[in-house]
Amino acid sequence: MIKELVGTKTKIRKVTIADAEAIIALRNDPKNNRFLSSQEALKVEDQIHWIQSQENLEDSINFSICDLENQVKGTISLYNKKEGKAEFGRFICTNSLLAIESEFLLLQFGFQHWGLEAIYCRTLKKNKKVWKQHTRYGFSLLGEDMDERIQETVMVQEITSSAFDAFDYGFIQKLLQRF
Repeated sequence: MIKELVGTKTKIRKVTIADAEAIIALRNDPKNNRFLSSQEALKVEDQIHWIQSQENLEDSINFSICDLENQVKGTISLYNKKEGKAEFGRFICTNSLLAIESEFLLLQFGFQHWGLEAIYCRTLKKNKKVWKQHTRYGFSLLGEDMDERIQETVMVQEITSSAFDAFDYGFIQKLLQRF
């Protein structure tokens, strides 16, 4: 099983317990927390327990988004894998360039390494920056839904493996080369 993918400026690697403190800092930051489906403040011990509970699941993989110096800048995951589909989520990133490249790396992992037929995501409607980024990557809007836990509207989007294969991701390389 691949444990990391490296891009031009970004590395996504499987989450470890050593990442718990950095992840909690990201999750508990009000700038990030307002876009999460669970907005309660967590403790490092909570994150460690969650990481341990996820380690051996076959239907989930959780990555830390890192710069090339291996500093944690975010998280990104695929989960609920079944019948050729998985959900993309748990996406937090403090650096726009790393966010763009990490999404590409995650899609590449899902389609090329997990052999998925489709990846879907549920993004809070008020998080326009992220669901518009998904659209730029070739995700199609399936509709809107209500997240009952936090009483917020979510945008439901999906990308298929054939759409991923047909999409021109050259803009990512051009963007990354500029910075």
